[in-house]
Amino acid sequence: MFVSVQCVVGLDIGYGFVKVTDGEYGYAFPSVVGNGHTKTIYRTSLQVERINDLRVVIDNQLYFVGKAALRHSRFAIRDLSDMRTQNEDLKVLFLSALSFFCQDKQNRFKVVTGMPPGRMYLADDLINRFAREYTVSLYRNRAYQETTIRVDDLDVVPQPVGTYWAQTLDLQGREKRTFEGRVGIIDIGFRTTDLAAIEDGEFIPSNSYTIPVGISATYTDIGEQIISNYGLDRESFALDESVIKGMITVSGRPIDITAIRNEAFQQLANKLLIEVTSKWRVLDFDRLLLSGGGGQALSTYLLSHLPQAELVPNPSTANSRGYLSWANRLWGDFNSEGVQ
Repeated sequence: MFVSVQCVVGLDIGYGFVKVTDGEYGYAFPSVVGNGHTKTIYRTSLQVERINDLRVVIDNQLYFVGKAALRHSRFAIRDLSDMRTQNEDLKVLFLSALSFFCQDKQNRFKVVTGMPPGRMYLADDLINRFAREYTVSLYRNRAYQETTIRVDDLDVVPQPVGTYWAQTLDLQGREKRTFEGRVGIIDIGFRTTDLAAIEDGEFIPSNSYTIPVGISATYTDIGEQIISNYGLDRESFALDESVIKGMITVSGRPIDITAIRNEAFQQLANKLLIEVTSKWRVLDFDRLLLSGGGGQALSTYLLSHLPQAELVPNPSTANSRGYLSWANRLWGDFNSEGVQ
C-alpha cells in the first residue's frame, strides 16, 4: 500500500502575492485568479516555468492563476475584500500554492499560514474550510493530471509573527537568536498593514492591530497619473510590474515613472507613520522590524523617522519563511538536517 510523505510548508496568502516554501524551494506569484479555458496558447518557447503557467481544476472548474490569469483570462480578479469569502479565490490560491510540492498521485501536507491580527477570530473558520482532502487536476507537461491534496494539519497564526520567527528561528524551528524587551513588527502588505507587539518572545494581542491601508493605496494615484500623462488605463493587478520596476511601455518606448511612484510612496509613508504613532507609543519599543513587500518599498521613507527600526532581510518572504520555521517547531524533527 502506497503511503505518501507529508510535506511541511509555510504559506503566506497575501492580497498582492502568494508566497510559499518548504525550505528547499520557494515560490511567489500574484494573488490573481481568472477563468480558465482550453484554447491553445501559442508560445515561441517550448519550455515555460510552471509558475508562469499555473492552471488548476477544482470542483470541475478550470482556473488560471497568477501570471497565467493576467495574460490569458478574460476575467481576472484580485480579491481585496476584508473577509475574502465572496468566491472561491482564496481556496484556489491555497491549493495552487500547495500544488508546487505535489509529486505523487496522493500528497499530504502540514501547513502554517497567517491572518491579520484583526481577523484572527476567523482562524477556526479557515481551518474548518481547508484542513481536509481535495481532488484537483494540475496542468503539467501539456496535460491535466488528477491528484489528491490532503491537508492533515493547518495552524493559523497572527500574520506578522512569521517575520519574528524568521529572525529568531532557523528553518528547522531551532532558536538561532533572541530579542529581549518589547519588539514591534510593522508588516506592510498590499491591502493592509499589520502591527504586532511581542514582549520577551510572547505575542501581545491587545497591542496588535490591523490597519486597512497597504501599498495598493498608491495604485490608484499611480494609475490616475498614468492615464492623465500617457493615456494608459490599467487595472490595479496589471500595475504590479510597472510599480516594482518604476517603468511603463508606451508604443514600445519605455517611460520612467519613478517620480510618480516615489511621490505616491511618500504620501503613503506619511499616512502610515500617523497610523503607527496613533496606535503605539513608539518610544516604548526596543526594536521595530519592518517587513512585507510594502515595507521594502517604503523603507526609505520610514526608517529615518523610526530610529530603532530595521528592514528585515528578504522582507517580502519573511512571513512564509517564519511560518515554515514554526511548522517545523510544531511537527518537525529538530535533529534532522532537512525538512520533515
